[in-house]
Amino acid sequence: CSISNRWCQEVYNTIENLQLQNIYLVDVLIQKEISTHIANFSNIKHESPQILFFTNGKAYASGSHGQVNERNIRHILGWGRAGK
Repeated sequence: CSISNRWCQEVYNTIENLQLQNIYLVDVLIQKEISTHIANFSNIKHESPQILFFTNGKAYASGSHGQVNERNIRHILGWGRAGK
């Protein structure tokens, strides 16, 4: 899907730009079992593209589709304002 490809590139760029660590990417087409486990564990319905933020084993924020961008990631991490 072109949306997922665009999202993937956005996430890779954000990881690099912000020098983020402890990031795990799940390819839901290849890793369905892991994707299902994460959805069940976090109690957050899977959407694609999607980003989840965890601390101490609990999801504290998530976003999907148009919310998956560097500005919103910065906002969730407390590094700036959210927006499009």
